[in-house]
Amino acid sequence: MKFTLFTASCTGVESNCRYPTKREIQDAQDLKEAARFDHVCGAYKNSYRSRDNFLWSDVAVMDCDNDHTENSPEWVTGEKFLSLVPQVAVAIVPSRNNGKAKDGRIARPRFHAYFPIPELQNEKPTRH
Repeated sequence: MKFTLFTASCTGVESNCRYPTKREIQDAQDLKEAARFDHVCGAYKNSYRSRDNFLWSDVAVMDCDNDHTENSPEWVTGEKFLSLVPQVAVAIVPSRNNGKAKDGRIARPRFHAYFPIPELQNEKPTRH
């Protein structure tokens, strides 16, 4: 599995829009290291994240916050998610708020799923 993330030099700074460090993810250790920082799943002109600056991406990301229900047996864990997509290349990382109460909701599993994709260079996929 191989994909690219771009990291900031900070974590949790909502006003940050700069992601200058290119991280080529090839294994769990690479992803663990990159996920320690705020990151984006695309390259941006001058490393400044904005719609107009988008250059390319080779990964799609999904957040799972389990906010669809308060019924804990219905929550999806990373392991359960992987079992639901056994033939799909995906990497799972717990989110920063995994296992924490947030927005008035009790603690629950929260994670990000990264799906390597063919590189795209605009927001509209081309059809083949």
